[in-house]
Amino acid sequence: LALEFKAKGNEVTTHEFLSRPIGVEFENRTPIRVAAVMQGTPAHEKGIKPGMLLTKISHEDVSGKRPYREVLNLFKEAVISLDTSDGDQIAVAGQDHCFDGQGGHTTVKDK
Repeated sequence: LALEFKAKGNEVTTHEFLSRPIGVEFENRTPIRVAAVMQGTPAHEKGIKPGMLLTKISHEDVSGKRPYREVLNLFKEAVISLDTSDGDQIAVAGQDHCFDGQGGHTTVKDK
């Protein structure tokens, strides 16, 4: 799964994720901003940092004023297809908000 992020200095990077958990928490609004990155996760190892914007999910541009739920659903559909590294069904860090009936989760923060 290719995810593109934009840093505060407008540097854009694309990172490939092959398994979950990815290890990020997002703010509950658009544009989708990284709220936290869990230590020791693929996102941490790839240099994803809080404050970065999620701009693409695979080839889908999510940087505009798309509704939050629409972007979250795109993310969910993309992440749920990844293998889990430990047999767990947690898609990204945390378990605050369940987004499917199969046990996949994402964490969002209200700001």
